[in-house]
Amino acid sequence: MKFLLSILILLLIVSTVDAKKLYKSVDERGRVSYSDKPPKKPTKKLTVSHLKYTKPEQRLFLKRRDGKNSAIFTVHNNYQGPMTLTITLSEAVNVGRSVKFPFTVTVPPNSNKKIFKLWRGNKRKGWKYRYSYRFSPGSPKAKHSPEKPYRVPFKFGEKYYISQAFFGKATHHVLGNNYAVDIVLPEGTPIVAARKGVVMDIANNFSLGGKKEKYKSMANYVRIIHDDGTMAIYAHLQLASIQVPIGSRVKEGQMIAKSGTTGYSSGPHLHFVIQKNDGKQLISVPFDFEGINGKGFIPQRGQLLVATP
Repeated sequence: MKFLLSILILLLIVSTVDAKKLYKSVDERGRVSYSDKPPKKPTKKLTVSHLKYTKPEQRLFLKRRDGKNSAIFTVHNNYQGPMTLTITLSEAVNVGRSVKFPFTVTVPPNSNKKIFKLWRGNKRKGWKYRYSYRFSPGSPKAKHSPEKPYRVPFKFGEKYYISQAFFGKATHHVLGNNYAVDIVLPEGTPIVAARKGVVMDIANNFSLGGKKEKYKSMANYVRIIHDDGTMAIYAHLQLASIQVPIGSRVKEGQMIAKSGTTGYSSGPHLHFVIQKNDGKQLISVPFDFEGINGKGFIPQRGQLLVATP
């Protein structure tokens, strides 16, 4: 019997087609626009520049090394944070296995790990198997324990309204976004880190946005992992505005990007959420913003956020 294998990879980040050229235009009023075509009627007051960018990369791989009657599986995690991987064996005929399926394992950042072995049970008979795997960032061991309330993620002295808070009916009705906050910001507003951590992943190549399904996987973002293993997501960022490279350590208050309207968005805003991995999926966790005298408060829809030192 022939050896059969099928692999289904469920990615957290959807890759897009590489763009060779993108034209960024700034008119006399300072308005920014992007297009894959040069402007038809350039004027003296119109500034046009070419941007080069690459698509988001998958950086976790499940690799198989075949022997005569066996296969050893190793996971390679090239992300700057732990990744939790679940493998499902959907079919197994005459197959021995070193672990019980479905099998879940958390792999440390920048590491390779041998995770399981399959082998032919009866060497006189054929064998076949099918498997799939999915992965998501973070470790189930993470416990949300910030040293203090989160800093408001824009510069001191500025004030902006919250358009959607925890369990917002518009888009905050899934586990990964239940405790998210949307802050209305003019496009190009500097975004700062609400808490120190390491840049685990970014998407920096999207230029489009709107309230259509096709835009849901097209938001630019920064994912920062904190010392307690939880992760902050800053999303809908302006194209090519991210200031921090993957793997860099950022301080609270450090500028990381500029606000935009990329992805599923009705207008310029910042989507901010704290997430952890529960072993099966990403879930969001409640948090406080830091107010006057360092006191924490729960963000509310319609609230005016004030960044005070």
